[in-house]
Amino acid sequence: MADKRPSDWWNTIDFRPAPPGWRAIYLHPGEREVVPIAGWLIQERYTQHGQSPPRLVDTLNEDEQVFGRQRRVIPGFVSIDGDWTVRPIDMYDNGTDVWYVLAPGDPEPDASEERQARVSEARWRNGGSGT
Repeated sequence: MADKRPSDWWNTIDFRPAPPGWRAIYLHPGEREVVPIAGWLIQERYTQHGQSPPRLVDTLNEDEQVFGRQRRVIPGFVSIDGDWTVRPIDMYDNGTDVWYVLAPGDPEPDASEERQARVSEARWRNGGSGT
């Protein structure tokens, strides 16, 4: 049965290319993946109803009526899943696999930091404090 609760949907309204060297590090189960950041996506938040097909809510809430839609700036990577579009780094699994976003020249975390992050993640997933 489909989830009928409203959810957030982020609409990209602008894109700014990132200088070479920006990258995201994902920690997937048993795998570490380094992905180049293509640029920064500027996005506005919309609410969509959980029906099929999803329907966007046109009305603004009280805060949005005063301040406008909520915006975020999020790194984007080039999707190689066939369409080569720039997608936000949290597109899959709400970004739970994103470990670091590194600027040009930043060193990548070492193996001991990765082990510590994986242990903390496992504790968190099992209801622990993650520390």
